[in-house]
Amino acid sequence: MKFYVRTYGCQMNVADSNEMGRHLKANGLVETQDPEEASVFLVNTCTVRQHAEDRAFSEIGRLRHWKTKRPGRKIVVTGCAAERTKEYLEDRFPFLDLVVGAKSIEDFSQMAAQLLDRRETDEELDYAVPSADDRISAFVTIMPSGDARFITRWSRSLARFAIVSRKERGRSPCWGRL
Repeated sequence: MKFYVRTYGCQMNVADSNEMGRHLKANGLVETQDPEEASVFLVNTCTVRQHAEDRAFSEIGRLRHWKTKRPGRKIVVTGCAAERTKEYLEDRFPFLDLVVGAKSIEDFSQMAAQLLDRRETDEELDYAVPSADDRISAFVTIMPSGDARFITRWSRSLARFAIVSRKERGRSPCWGRL
């Protein structure tokens, strides 16, 4: 069984898509770059930029045809737009199999196993996942030279969010002098 991932939005979503892909692989699926080969289509949405949300919703609408071409195909919608508009998505697109908000991504492995009618795997994944007690935050510069664009990811007990702000108009700080 194969899966395909389409990611909209920020680098946080790219990281989340990679994490969910690892969980699908741990459940025995193989990633494909061709959506026509896939049995599971995962759409990871963004709500920070309206354009990304609009594109994701258009993609989801087109997936009705993709799903009917081969019985048994599954459509999973995840991310911050899925969190914010879950009821709307389920009403507008009743053919969706699973809608997972950004706050529930830690539970994705269990949800995927249920969706695929498999037992959740106990297999160790090849990366470390912080425990709920960890107080980890990371700041990653997306654009160098004075752009104030950061992605912030906090542990499970804290909120997840992405900050995408406008380019600062001031001079770049002189880090060497601080």
